[in-house]
Amino acid sequence: MIQGADPKVSDAQSEQIERSACPTCGSCSGMFTANSMNCLTEALGLSQPGNGSMLATHADREALFINAGKRIVELTKRYYEQDDASALPRNIANK
Repeated sequence: MIQGADPKVSDAQSEQIERSACPTCGSCSGMFTANSMNCLTEALGLSQPGNGSMLATHADREALFINAGKRIVELTKRYYEQDDASALPRNIANK
C-alpha cells in the first residue's frame, strides 16, 4: 500500500484503510482475482448462490457447504443411477 510509506499518513489512518479494504478472511477479502472469479462462477450458475458473495466467516456458509454436498450427491446419482450424462461437468459447463 503506497499510503503506508507516506510519512503524512498516520498508522491509525493506514489501519483504517486496511480494515475497510480487507474486512475479513477468505481467498481474498477484497474484490481481487480469486474472489472476482468466484463471483463470476456464481453469476454463471457454476457454483451455489452465495458462494462468491458471502463472507468467508458468515454463519450461513455452513448451510452453503451442506447444500453444495447435497447437489454433488444428486448429480452423481443422476449420472450413475439414471444414466443421465447431462449431469457431467463437461455437459453442465457447455449449456
